[in-house]
Amino acid sequence: MHPRLKNLFESIESQRQSLLLSLREFPREKLNRQPKGKWSINQIIAHLISAERLSVQYLNKKILGVNEADDTGFAEEVKMLLLIASQRLPFKFKAPKIVVDQTSTETDFNKLMEEWDQTRAALRHTLDQIEERQLKRKIYRHVRMGMMNIQHALKFFREHVIHHTPQIKQLRLGAMLFVLSLPLPHLAWGLNADTVEQKSDTVSTVREKRNWKYYFGHLPMKEVRKSTKFDLQIDTRNSFVKDFPINVYGVNLGLIRRERFRYGAGYYWINQNFNNKLLGIYTKGTLAGRVITTARGIPIPVAALQKLVAAGKLSPSNYVAAAQQINLWFASFGFMYTFYVSRLIEFAIPIEIGYGTFQEKLYDTSGNDFSTLASSLKPGITQGYFIPGQIGFDVLVKPHPWLFFEGTIGYRQTLAQNYTSKFRATSFDSQFNGEYYNLGVKIQLGTILSDWKQWKKIRVAKKGVLTIK
Repeated sequence: MHPRLKNLFESIESQRQSLLLSLREFPREKLNRQPKGKWSINQIIAHLISAERLSVQYLNKKILGVNEADDTGFAEEVKMLLLIASQRLPFKFKAPKIVVDQTSTETDFNKLMEEWDQTRAALRHTLDQIEERQLKRKIYRHVRMGMMNIQHALKFFREHVIHHTPQIKQLRLGAMLFVLSLPLPHLAWGLNADTVEQKSDTVSTVREKRNWKYYFGHLPMKEVRKSTKFDLQIDTRNSFVKDFPINVYGVNLGLIRRERFRYGAGYYWINQNFNNKLLGIYTKGTLAGRVITTARGIPIPVAALQKLVAAGKLSPSNYVAAAQQINLWFASFGFMYTFYVSRLIEFAIPIEIGYGTFQEKLYDTSGNDFSTLASSLKPGITQGYFIPGQIGFDVLVKPHPWLFFEGTIGYRQTLAQNYTSKFRATSFDSQFNGEYYNLGVKIQLGTILSDWKQWKKIRVAKKGVLTIK
């Protein structure tokens, strides 16, 4: 089994065993107790098994044509994030009819465990057949998100169990109200979601309606308190270029005013070696010494050039293979305007400009130091400084007051560039310029500090009460 699939499979197996262990000694009659309009615990387990069994059957059918299937891309990664969010939020979804129809009516817990064991054994057998080049093939179909890859399937199995775990806990405790076990204080419901008003000697409990509008409805500026806070963002800015992407890593410290305006400063870097994806350099003609690229200037990998050679469309003596190494850093300053704010999600437009240096070096993989090229055409170290700029569309998901998740899609461009040394064989520009996407985490330093100060005040107050007593 491929290491990535093995890690995911072991993770969901550990999760399943933990769940079953918590139910193993539970009274059997309570496992089948079904509150009005709800499933029993055994019915929830049967539903999880049914969803996985149907998925494995579909995977086994699609794996027969796995080599003809397309690869998943950025769109499927976004769908996966949405799918994870849907499974972690306290919303109910109607189970697909096919899953309901195929759900076992078995009421014996031990037999259900055997069914799940068999389903997971079949899943393991399927995973053993997947090769590394097939990891991103579209062979799994989610009923609402469409075609995805095998890694997405395993992640969904994990999230599906997470989604139903609070139901199982509620049934186990036999409570009508409970607090969501995930660390989402402002998404919890039950007694903690009530506001208590005391009038004279009576106490009335007023429940605030928590619906879609409550979580996602736009909050006008007048409803947002005047505040200033800091956040620390750790992110990656990934290129859409498939074969030779430039993926930028960095940190960004921001000052946020009134939840709408963010002023940030960041530091980003690249240190990439493309030893596993070689590019080609022309050895003949007017283009000798230049990197072989597409019409957009993106390097064509040697693997693609070899196919042209096999088809008789290119002579192997017309190019030499080379490995590429890129080193880059830049500092940036940016402004982001958030035009839509709700309790759970925000939409914004980020703009950034920066300054930095870059270095690109090509290596002859044959060890001959590009002997087929004239000395004046041999690649050297291309380096210089540049001014990058970018603009995008940003989505911020706020599951916890201390921790936000961010996704951005946008366009980046070198606004100005100067070479201190340059050779014909360079492709840095074409790889850096273009569309990008960003997935990041924002740590709310200001909120953490504020909560810590509040905790200290409460602690001091408690000590004072104890001292008086």
